[in-house]
Amino acid sequence: MLGTALAPPSDMRRLLLVPALSILASCSGAPDALEASGGVHAESETATVQSGGANLVVHVDGRTFVMLEDEVAEGVADGEPTLLSKENEVMTVTRAFAASKVPGSVLSAKSKTVTVVADSNTRCEATVTDAMIFTQVIPSWDEEQMQQSDRGIAHDAYELGERGAHYALALDLPRESCTGAHFALLSGDAVTARPTPENEAAVETVVSAFRELPSAHQYDERYSDFLSARDAAEDKANGLDRGTSWDTYSGGAPSVHRFVIGDESLLFVTAGSDEGCGGFNATMSALFRETNEGPVVVRVWEDFSREALGVVASPTGYDVIFDNVKARTSDKEPVNVEPQYYGCRC
Repeated sequence: MLGTALAPPSDMRRLLLVPALSILASCSGAPDALEASGGVHAESETATVQSGGANLVVHVDGRTFVMLEDEVAEGVADGEPTLLSKENEVMTVTRAFAASKVPGSVLSAKSKTVTVVADSNTRCEATVTDAMIFTQVIPSWDEEQMQQSDRGIAHDAYELGERGAHYALALDLPRESCTGAHFALLSGDAVTARPTPENEAAVETVVSAFRELPSAHQYDERYSDFLSARDAAEDKANGLDRGTSWDTYSGGAPSVHRFVIGDESLLFVTAGSDEGCGGFNATMSALFRETNEGPVVVRVWEDFSREALGVVASPTGYDVIFDNVKARTSDKEPVNVEPQYYGCRC
């Protein structure tokens, strides 16, 4: 189910950060990456880059890149792919593009200054030094393929990752103060603030609302079916905590973070179990707005569970920021810039 996207007041562009927490992994077929949706539209030659919120940041071998959301169309690439890194078997490949074939917003980004927000809530001004096509893949290659030349690796990796490639901006970043940044504000008009601690009563209320969502009831039914097919005595002997509901299976519990934007308070709830092949798998996240009448759902993401790092107001709703992922309340799917994984994580 998809919740209703509610836009914030137009004059609110507040951003909050919380410490990075664990991420729930998933098992799926190749490639294991979500397709990006939404985008930065073409502007005039003199226009500044407008993201309408936050853009994700990727770090590779000490270099920092901002991912744009324009779709990389077929036939845009120009020249040979270049292998930027193969650290930890993640193949990072860049490629030049034909300037006449890309959106104006990509071209106008060169030599611009963008604002990068670090984990410490520090805002740094960084200069864009270049723009290119960028892709990362984790291939399932044999030893012979891994031992080929960098040129050969670049060609093969780009062929794998071309479908999920992004336009990227290379940054000249003041590293001493902005290490660990997860996103950038290309329009530069968002104001950072510290998060408000969760109130125990508010957490209890929003978790109750989370469990009353239609998707949660469907997961409860699946969970009951899953348990009925298992041996309770064997689970107990193995020390498995069966929990009282789908979101408490195997010792789990819903996680709640509050983000205050102007006069509004938002609560992000995420929960679930992802055991991979053969196990119980159900994940869900939801963003709520606190009101005097109780929490009101802003958006629900099924089959998605990650700890939020921040929320940024945008003209069409909110951008919820995670490590390498952005979920915009007005978009159908989250934007994912994680390396495309070829294989099964089971």
